[in-house]
Amino acid sequence: MIVIFAGTTEGRELSDWLSKRGIRHAVCVATEYGERIMQDSGDGQFMTIHEGRMNEEEMYGFIKDQDADMVIDATHPYATEVGVNILNAAQKAQVCHYRVRRESTAMADYEKIKYFKDAKDCAAYLAETGGNILLTTGSKDLPVYAENEEVRKRLYARVLPGKEGIEACEICGISGKHIIAMQGPFSEELNLALIRQYDISRIVSKDSGKTGGTDEKISAAIKAGIEICIIGGKKEDPQGVSLPEMERVLEQKYGTSRTRKISIISCGMAGKGSLTGGAKA
Repeated sequence: MIVIFAGTTEGRELSDWLSKRGIRHAVCVATEYGERIMQDSGDGQFMTIHEGRMNEEEMYGFIKDQDADMVIDATHPYATEVGVNILNAAQKAQVCHYRVRRESTAMADYEKIKYFKDAKDCAAYLAETGGNILLTTGSKDLPVYAENEEVRKRLYARVLPGKEGIEACEICGISGKHIIAMQGPFSEELNLALIRQYDISRIVSKDSGKTGGTDEKISAAIKAGIEICIIGGKKEDPQGVSLPEMERVLEQKYGTSRTRKISIISCGMAGKGSLTGGAKA
């Protein structure tokens, strides 16, 4: 059994890859919305889903209960605490552990890109500026930006369209048309449309890599001639593997024998020499 800690595009793609090869696996997601996404995209014949956040001990118990022989961390690059807990739980269970890393974003040479150490630094900068802000960093850091009333009035928060994201906005005093509840990926064109619709002066984004849509945000900001604020650098596990590398590891360990088609061909007394072209193929 393979246990995938998901919550990203990579996690969904890995689950789909395993299901197509008939390999049983369990996918762990933090929220009810994440569970719905997995149910919509996955194959229930080979996949089971665990919904709910777990601490390190709960992860260890789940890995043991599943009798897992491999744990794959496909959580968000910025979920560093979760990543440490997954690693510790896998090591305690003496199970093989892999971290899937994202491909980095190649930052454009654009004079209006600004970099900040963390959300707090970025929020302090935003308090000194004017104009509407498209916040694309999710709901987790929303309270940091919404703390300042002037900033909060100018925020348009793009969050996942689940209960957790909407409630986080409302708790922070963001409601109505200032909530953009959508699931990515977001194209450059859609980012541009939102910038124009809400008269956005600057975008706030983490460097979430190519699959996280950072490239499309940057290109949209360039086309619109507006500022983009990038929080930190992408945090990668130096031992992490790319998605294609992870698939090769799985191929080597589990193979695809369960999906191979075996044809039994009768060629009579004449042997191989009498095989038709179709039989040879």
